[in-house]
Amino acid sequence: MKIDPISLILNKNKKLDKKFYFISGNEITLIYKIKEIILDFFKTEAGISTKIIKDIGVYKNDYGLFENRFVYLVSDINNIDNNILDNASKDENIFVYVSENSPRNKNVKNIFLKREDSYLIDCYELSKESKLKIINSYLDSKNLSLEKEVYWDLLDLLDNKYLF
Repeated sequence: MKIDPISLILNKNKKLDKKFYFISGNEITLIYKIKEIILDFFKTEAGISTKIIKDIGVYKNDYGLFENRFVYLVSDINNIDNNILDNASKDENIFVYVSENSPRNKNVKNIFLKREDSYLIDCYELSKESKLKIINSYLDSKNLSLEKEVYWDLLDLLDNKYLF
């Protein structure tokens, strides 16, 4: 299932209930923000520790003395196929993949897109609509308002990168 990164950032009542999270795109600041949100969610909401592994091929289920669940941050998309993901999904662990766009991402994205236990999060430069959502959310949270001309000038001046 594909989800919008801006909606994930702005939604205070996040429902992160999948086993696999594939974060990709060409907007690196947004990629890192989404990764941070997911890892923080599992750390604060469920007290789950994070482990970093190179790829899913080196994964083996480790149970800690006091912990029986981990969030695995996977840095390489090699060795990803449905069989490996099916085997990994039998455990209680969660897997977060972070990969900037590359030609080989397309096949991997399709795997995650078709799985019911996965979220695909594409992070690209902010569109005008995304910037509108972010500005409106910020102004609402602070109970602020801007004059119409200032509002539209601000929108035009903002960069297309996620910088919060």
